[in-house]
Amino acid sequence: MRLAALAAGFEVVTWKAPGVSAQEWAQAAQATQWRRSQSALIGDVPPACTVWLRRLNHFPFSSVVLGDQVHEWPIWGVLSDEAWIDSLALRLESLKGQSAKNNRRLP
Repeated sequence: MRLAALAAGFEVVTWKAPGVSAQEWAQAAQATQWRRSQSALIGDVPPACTVWLRRLNHFPFSSVVLGDQVHEWPIWGVLSDEAWIDSLALRLESLKGQSAKNNRRLP
């Protein structure tokens, strides 16, 4: 899904779920036969985001961000490439519309 989003022109930041132990992560990377460079692209959650992520009860999930706005509807689970890109695009367009509305000036 990461590669499909990158190919569609999205910037992607990938974090592993906070509750995943190092041993479980290593087993998952081995089971999926990721090359070392692939698993290196997925990092630990920055400390400032950990509290926010612990509110969530489902992994994997994705959020669409534009500037300082985060779309209120996460994308839950794993999707086909087409559904994934459509979901990302719809949320991004929604954020762009909100941004344009917020930046309008009154005459």
